[in-house]
Amino acid sequence: MKPEVSDYDRARKLLDIYRGEVDDFFKLWPPDKLFYFSKDKKAFISYGVRRNVAICMGDPAGAEHSIKLLLKDFGEFCSEHQLKPAFIQTTDKYRESYTAAGLHSVLIGADAVINLDDFTLNTIHNKYFRNLVNRYHKNHFSFETSLPPHNKKLLAELKNVSDSWLTLPHRKEW
Repeated sequence: MKPEVSDYDRARKLLDIYRGEVDDFFKLWPPDKLFYFSKDKKAFISYGVRRNVAICMGDPAGAEHSIKLLLKDFGEFCSEHQLKPAFIQTTDKYRESYTAAGLHSVLIGADAVINLDDFTLNTIHNKYFRNLVNRYHKNHFSFETSLPPHNKKLLAELKNVSDSWLTLPHRKEW
């Protein structure tokens, strides 16, 4: 007899098959999420429950042909369990499907898109930014970009930084 695949593993495999958005990593991490799967098991919604609200992380993930029915079914699931669905950080990709499922869009914020070349040219002469850059160089600060999947060593280093941050007065996890 074949062992059952956990919901987490099923969701991870769907993300591997149906690459979606940059933020899809957060559909799985931290590992406190619940998963609602389409009837055909080819799409899912990642969510958590707080105060009778099913807070869903981003757009549903998986096969596009499964999404519209998944959203409708999830709405019925939420109604049956006296939950209100709320999707955060969605794209316009499934706007019509959200509307068909009875959901409404509210813009709360947007990601900043900055042309770094223009930004540099326009700020390099600004005394405030020159001071910041000089201070960073003086203190030997640096940065690097790391794309998922992240290795365990990097995640451990980031956890140490986060834990140190949380020891400071009036700091909390975002």
